[in-house]
Parts: sequence; structure tokens; C-alpha cells
Amino acid sequence: MRVLHTSDWHIGRKFDRESLEKDQENFLQWVADQIKEQQIDLVVIAGDIYDRSMPSEEAVAVLDNGLDSLLSAGAQVALISGNHDSAARLGFGAQRQAYGGVYVFANVHSSPTPWIFEKNGEQLAVLGVPYLEPFGVAHPKPNEDGTPRLRTHENVLVDALEQGRKELSKYENIPSLVMAHAFVNGAKSSDSEKPLSIGGAELVDASCFTGFDYVALGHLHRPQIIGSDQNIAYSG
Repeated sequence: MRVLHTSDWHIGRKFDRESLEKDQENFLQWVADQIKEQQIDLVVIAGDIYDRSMPSEEAVAVLDNGLDSLLSAGAQVALISGNHDSAARLGFGAQRQAYGGVYVFANVHSSPTPWIFEKNGEQLAVLGVPYLEPFGVAHPKPNEDGTPRLRTHENVLVDALEQGRKELSKYENIPSLVMAHAFVNGAKSSDSEKPLSIGGAELVDASCFTGFDYVALGHLHRPQIIGSDQNIAYSG
């Protein structure tokens, strides 16, 4: 089984007033080519699929055609919503899309549930955690002594991952991959990021992701590995 980790496609983004539509189409075709050449079975997209919460018609068409190309090339696709996406819009028709091989994890109001991807007799438990706006989801669970916890990105993410671990415990012998959209402490940003893309998200500690076999991160545009275990990474 081969998995390709991508993130931050930002479909619809412009360079000043110049459209990047052709470049984005070329990128998606390159991904499709890689699927064929590298025999990729699953493409994961760790958030910021679009550049805006209300993408243009042209951006929607680029993504629609691009996903068709990836599926035609032989891979399935799993994606989460990022802070640039509208989770509700991106998640529309998610159950129907799954029948076609595109698995969208964008429900910010429910606990993440593992999806078991199977290929060539192998299995992978995929846990998709969409970007969680601290004031747009349920208040973090209280501490053990009953005192409240602050509404931070780390706290709401920790709660979601805790629920995900409980669900994953049903699949002890299956390797796990979690997709998340976060600014992990110690990671480096890049010049291509808009200030709002990182300024509104608080830092989270890498320890949040303890216990997962691979952590496919999105949010920062610099490819990098976090920590010494070599299993927490930004694709760039």
C-alpha cells in the first residue's frame, strides 16, 4: 500500500490579481501522473483544499476535474477541511462522494471516526480531524478536578484526538494515519503563507499526536518533519 501525503492546495488562490488556475490544473495533473508512476493507492489532503471559504465557480471546477483525474489514475482520496475552507460547504454530499472514492472529513461537530482503507490485502486506519475553530465547536472538556479548560486550538484538538484514539482501539493490529490541520510548536512557516493562515491558529504541542503511526499535517507550507520519531510531517 502506498500513500501520498499532500496539503494546502489553496485552489482558487491568485497572485495579486493574476489567476493561478492553469498552474493549479497543472499541479493536479502532476499528482495524477505521480499516482500512475509511483503506484499510489491513496492520496490524503490535510486541509485548505480551497483558498477561500466561498470558492469561485472556477475554483470548484478545477477541484472537481482534478479529483476526477486522481480517481481515474487509480487512487482513492481522503481529505479534511482546513481553516481556509468552509467545513459545511466542503462536506456537502460527503457520504455520496465516498461511494465514488473521495472521503471527506469535514464535520466539526462530531467525534472523528476511523475509516479503514483496504488495498491488496492490507489495511490502514485513517482518522480525519478537520480544522477546529475553538469558538466554533463544543467547549473543551473540563479538567479532572472539574475546572474549565480554555478554548484553545490545542485543547479542542486534544479532545478530538482522544475520542479518535478510543475508536482506533477497536483496530489494534491496523496501522493508523491521522490527518490534522494545525500549527505545531517548533514548526517553521514559509513566505508563501498569508498572515491570516497562521495568525488565527494557536500553537499545539507535538505530544498531541502521541500514539499514531503517521501524522499527516497541513497548515504550514514548508515541507518538514517534526520530532525525532520521523512520523509527524508537513508535506508543504
